[in-house]
Amino acid sequence: MSDNCKTCDGKISGRHNIRCAICSGVSHLNCIKPSIPPEMLKFPGFMYKCSSCSDGRPGDKTSDNYLPKLMDTLSTLNSKIDNLQADVNVVKNQQKSVTESLTFYGNKIDDFSKQITDFETKLKIIPKLESNLTSVSSSLNTLQVEMNQIQQQARLNNLEINGIPETSNENLITSVNQILNVLGLTSSTYNTCFRVPHFDSKNKNPRSVIVKMHSQADKDNVIAAVKKRKGVKLNEIGFSNTNPIFLNDHLTPTNKLLYKKNSRILQKFGSCMLDQRL
Repeated sequence: MSDNCKTCDGKISGRHNIRCAICSGVSHLNCIKPSIPPEMLKFPGFMYKCSSCSDGRPGDKTSDNYLPKLMDTLSTLNSKIDNLQADVNVVKNQQKSVTESLTFYGNKIDDFSKQITDFETKLKIIPKLESNLTSVSSSLNTLQVEMNQIQQQARLNNLEINGIPETSNENLITSVNQILNVLGLTSSTYNTCFRVPHFDSKNKNPRSVIVKMHSQADKDNVIAAVKKRKGVKLNEIGFSNTNPIFLNDHLTPTNKLLYKKNSRILQKFGSCMLDQRL
C-alpha cells in the first residue's frame, strides 16, 4: 500500500487523512476538493470515493454527491443540539430557582425549629415559676397580715367618729369636746382630732373624724359610755337635726370589712364579739 497521497503524491502522516472505500488509497484532507470537514469522517454511513474510483461509474454515490446532504443533516443536528442546549439552560434555571426555594424554606424550617426549642425550654421553666409565684403569694399574704396587725396596733388608742356634718368653718375640737361632755367625760383624755379621706372615693358621706386618745383605756371608756347612754345625737352638740353620731374603734380597712361580715352574721345567726386584738 502506497504511503503517498493519491492527489499530491506527498508523504502521508498524522491523522488528517482519508481513505477511499473502493481502492483503499489515502489522500490528505486538504488535497480533496471540495474539502471535507474532519467531523464528517465520524458521521454514521459516510463513505468516501476518490476521483479515480468515481470516474466512469455512473450512479455511484461519490463524496461530492453525498456532501450536500451530509451538510444539511449536520445543520439539522446542530439546530437540534442548540434547541436541546436551550432546554438544558431552562432546566438549569428552574433547578436553580428550586434550589433557592428549598434553601429559603430550609432556613425557615431551621428558624421555626429553633423557636420551638426555645419555647420548649421556656415551658420547662413554668413549673418553677409557678412554685416561685406560690411562694411569693404566700409571703405576700403573710406580709399583708403582719402589716394589718401593725397598722391596727398603731390605732389602738384611736377613736373614729362618723356622722358629724362637714362645714367650711367647722371646729372639730369643739365638736369632740361637746361629745365628751355629753358622755360625762373630760377633754383632757385626748391629744388631737382630724378628718381622714374615705377609703372609697365614691363615698359622699361626711369624712370620718379620728380622735387620738391618750391611752387605749381612755378610748375604751368613751365606747363604754356611748353604749351605756345608747348613743349621741347631733342636736346634743349644737346641730339642728337628731341624726345619730357613731363612735367606734379606729379599724384598718381590712378589719372594717371583717367587722361588716361579722355584723351580717350577727343579723342572721346571733351575737358575736369582735376580738379586741384586731
